[in-house]
Amino acid sequence: MNPVFQIAAHEIRTSLRTRAVRGLGVFLLLLLVFCLVAGRADYQKAAHERAAARQAMRAFFLAQGATNPHNATHYGTFVFKPTSLLSVVDPGIEKFVGVTLRIEGHFQNEVQFAPAERNSSLVRFGQLSFTVLWQVVLPLMLIFVAHRAVVAERQAGTLKLLVAQGVSVRRLLWGKVLGYCGLMLAVLAVSGAALLLLRSGPAGADGGRDIGGRLALLLSCYALYYVLIITATVYASARLAAPSQVLVLMLAGWFGLTILLPKLAMSVGEQSFQLPTRLQFEEQLDAAYKQGLNGHDPNDARAKQFQDSLLARYQVKELQQLPLNADGLLMQADDVYHGRAYDRQAATLQRTLARQNQLAGRVALLDPLLAVSRLSRGLAGTDIHHHLRFLQQAETYRRGLVKTLNEKMAYGGSKTGDWGWKVDATYWQSIADFTYQPPTIGGSLRPYRAELLALLAWVLGTLGLVHWAARRLSAV
Repeated sequence: MNPVFQIAAHEIRTSLRTRAVRGLGVFLLLLLVFCLVAGRADYQKAAHERAAARQAMRAFFLAQGATNPHNATHYGTFVFKPTSLLSVVDPGIEKFVGVTLRIEGHFQNEVQFAPAERNSSLVRFGQLSFTVLWQVVLPLMLIFVAHRAVVAERQAGTLKLLVAQGVSVRRLLWGKVLGYCGLMLAVLAVSGAALLLLRSGPAGADGGRDIGGRLALLLSCYALYYVLIITATVYASARLAAPSQVLVLMLAGWFGLTILLPKLAMSVGEQSFQLPTRLQFEEQLDAAYKQGLNGHDPNDARAKQFQDSLLARYQVKELQQLPLNADGLLMQADDVYHGRAYDRQAATLQRTLARQNQLAGRVALLDPLLAVSRLSRGLAGTDIHHHLRFLQQAETYRRGLVKTLNEKMAYGGSKTGDWGWKVDATYWQSIADFTYQPPTIGGSLRPYRAELLALLAWVLGTLGLVHWAARRLSAV
């Protein structure tokens, strides 16, 4: 067997014989089981609630009977943001953004009923999940297990003995790194296998066809981060004189990467690029709406101009002489204007969000954990980009639905002013339901290419440090 693999196997056996490591392993296993059970329950509950609500609202929409098409746009319907199996791994922003959106004419409503609204204020401190386990707890355990890797060998005199027996320092260091990586991969493999089991049950019914690929990439990103932690710890153990020094240095680095830099980036982003409050946004939007035509106000000057343009186009003197229902076209023109006004305000809001995310992306170049957490949310489908994609598709559906119903009123056979005209009850069967189309894996990763490159650069850098340390390490 290759000496590197022999050293790795010996390191694994030695670690597993240590009472403290075994205790940490049992503790980690209990946390994994808890996260899996709690996450599965939350996912099942959310998936079943949203599926039942969607079916109920669809049934209500189809059963509304004979009614005026434009009146139906005011009753509207509701769409529900789907949940993904990988939200069990990384909930991301899902608990803090709404899941229910009302679809109606003339108005773009806010998505409502965020899960955090039903929880106490303690939710701001986070909840135990795979994210906390993989980003906070497991790195600490790896540091604890690996911090004595080389320095303890030097203090005990075994390093000098191994070198005298022909074991090169380079093989010793890489064997240590490989052994700890084996322990880490075993933890990730158990976690991944447990998560994949959810796909076979009812909880994985709406997980999506690319869940396996997303999970594999997500685990790969975490594996790269753990390789970084292990190599940095082994390097520190090779360069410093005492285990306590290694432990203090690595814990300081862990605190800076896990607590300090992410909080600092978030605070700087919020202060540098401030978002308007909900009240400010609504006031700006209302002011923009008032500058356009009002299809429901017969005395509105812009509405009269629109009606006069129809009379001139068809060369008639009265609206009732038009071969169509002008009310339907007026309602559609009103909705188009509202849509344009909303797009302008939403674009300003999204530019501010984009600047905040760009700042976080730059900080991620300095903080590999921030890079991993952003990649994790993107692959899990629980980041801001997926949420905005849902809102965009819901708004596209809303506009298409309103346009279809207004044009049915305009060209369906009624005359202007005939608000009592109704479509047949079977007409609603021709209206398609809303279906969210998630991005591909490549589309999910596209906003995070810099983070992925930064993570790879960090790993290559720490691997280079271990290689450099192997050439300079003294056996004394």
